[in-house]
Amino acid sequence: MKLRILPPLVELSSVFRFQHIVGLLLLVIFTSGAAFAQSPERIVTLSPSITEIVFALGRGSSLVGVSSYSDYPEAAKSITSVGGLYDSNLEQILSLKPDLIVAPVEHKLAQEKFSFEGIDKISVSQETLAEIDDSIIKIARALHREEKGKNIVKNNRERLNLLRNNFKEKGLSALVVFGGAESLQSVFVSGDKTLYQEILQFLGVSNAYKGNLEFPKLSPEGLVSTASDLIINLIPEVEGTVVKKEQVMRRWKALPGLSPKLRKNIFILTPEYLVNPGPRYPLIVEDFAKVLRQFSD
Repeated sequence: MKLRILPPLVELSSVFRFQHIVGLLLLVIFTSGAAFAQSPERIVTLSPSITEIVFALGRGSSLVGVSSYSDYPEAAKSITSVGGLYDSNLEQILSLKPDLIVAPVEHKLAQEKFSFEGIDKISVSQETLAEIDDSIIKIARALHREEKGKNIVKNNRERLNLLRNNFKEKGLSALVVFGGAESLQSVFVSGDKTLYQEILQFLGVSNAYKGNLEFPKLSPEGLVSTASDLIINLIPEVEGTVVKKEQVMRRWKALPGLSPKLRKNIFILTPEYLVNPGPRYPLIVEDFAKVLRQFSD
């Protein structure tokens, strides 16, 4: 580390000034270590959204390993996959010689208290809009791209603020459903304290599910009785899968007891980013807003 040359000590007029300047020098050395630390050059990411953040920060070329389902941007598909949330291969990760591992807090490796010489490990949470922003800043700081990270967050928040409470006056409630590509017998809904409930509330819409579970599984009868004004069915197309919306819609409309109102207000969304809340999370909010604009009384 290069430091600015100090004036010759013989010019200092007292011992006190000598001690003062030495103290300042030590302060610079010990407090600036993080700022001058070498940026990681071999990075492993353990969730698709984290992979996407690294690319958004302009450091995709430093990735040597990514989690399963890391398929955005296109370049991520050619990087070595090290497994998913519950089956990451630690031996394979170490063979890639990373100097930084970035994992979601719920990942097994993030929770284990292991340490290896020359490898840093950071974990991030992405359960809320604010936490997604924080994860972008935290990763940006670790990659020496803090200004870039701040700009991403700033731009995303500006997009969101255009939509805040836009539908509050309509007094709508919506049920967010996951799955249904093959059957409506085994689907889950967005419950309490989830990102998707937060998005609904951000737009001024209440969650039709009133229980205290995060992602409860509901029967077809439960779906019909819970849904109030509209249903937003999320079936992300990942790894080359194609969702046949017409077939899914026929299953919904065949449910006994489905009201005429709900028959007109079932919306099926398929983009893969719906379950990868990374730097593109405003797209999820904008997709929900588009659905709400199409709502029929």
